[in-house]
Amino acid sequence: MPIEWRGIAPDRERAWKMNIVKENKLKLEWFRENKGRLNKHANKELTHTVSQETKDKFEQEMVDIYKNHESYPRRTFGEPDPIEPRALHLDGRREYLKKRKHILPENRYYLPENVNANYGWKMFHHRATNYGLGRGFIIKHSFYRRQGVHMDPDWYREPATNSPSICTK
Repeated sequence: MPIEWRGIAPDRERAWKMNIVKENKLKLEWFRENKGRLNKHANKELTHTVSQETKDKFEQEMVDIYKNHESYPRRTFGEPDPIEPRALHLDGRREYLKKRKHILPENRYYLPENVNANYGWKMFHHRATNYGLGRGFIIKHSFYRRQGVHMDPDWYREPATNSPSICTK
């Protein structure tokens, strides 16, 4: 049985290091050959310069905009609503999240939060009634159907495409 290495195996690591060294040598060789061209390009005279009076005018415009900026007073919203005595017994966000995690995702969100949530979305009624809270043959009964192909469910969505010409509703 071969040894399973964490990360890169030593023989592949040596080859990887050799490729890095070879690549650096090629880069250095290219730089030495093209050093003159690079210096010529880097020290070339600027073709377009901005006059000092244009710079001063722009600076003055920015200062004027900053000085003449209208400031508005802060809005006040009056007294906050009184806190319910029951709310003081909860431990804030932690208690809220503990209670919220027991709500099914279909009831908690309007749409699946990510692509992985599509698996099993709106399937709890199948699991709870037919298969005993998900302890049965879920994959067998959901993928291998005895009665053939069925129509798409009402909540099915078309897959997203990368084409800018396709417009969704």
